Amino acid sequence: MKAALAFLSMMSAVAPAAASGPQGIFNTGPSLEKEANGASLNIRFHACGEDSDKICATVLETIEPNGPSGKSVLPNGQPVVGFVFIKDLEAKGEGKYRDGKIAAIDESLIKGKMIWYDIKIDENVDGTLAATGCLGFICPRKMRWTTVSPAVAAPQ
Repeated sequence: MKAALAFLSMMSAVAPAAASGPQGIFNTGPSLEKEANGASLNIRFHACGEDSDKICATVLETIEPNGPSGKSVLPNGQPVVGFVFIKDLEAKGEGKYRDGKIAAIDESLIKGKMIWYDIKIDENVDGTLAATGCLGFICPRKMRWTTVSPAVAAPQ
C-alpha cells in the first residue's frame, strides 16, 4: 500500500501543470493600421476556460495615445476590454506557443467584422514576445510585445 501511495505521489509531482503561457502583463505595441492612431492593448495570458491545456489571452486595457477612437465594442457586440482575443494557443516547450487564433482587433474595428489570424508566439531572452499572425503560409502581422508589469497572481 505504501509503495502504491509513493508511486501516485511521485506521478502527481511530475504531472504537467495547466498551461498558463507567458507570465505578466504585456503591451501589444502600436497598431500599424492608420485608422487606429497607434492604439495598443495591455493583455494577460491564462488557461482557456475548462481546457487548461490551451492558452488564451484577454484584453485588460486599451491604450490610445492619439485620443479615444470612440470604439469600445467589437463588431460581434463584445466590449474590447475583457475580450478573449487569443484562443487555443498550445505550449510547445522552450518558450514557444503555436496553433492558436488571434483576433485582429484594430482591423476588426476598421472593417466592421471580426478578423482572425493564426498565431505563433516566441518568448525572447529579453522578456519580450515575438508574435506572428498568419493567414495560411502568409504571415503579414509581426509584432513585438513588451512586458508592462511582472507576473502577478491572476484574479480568481
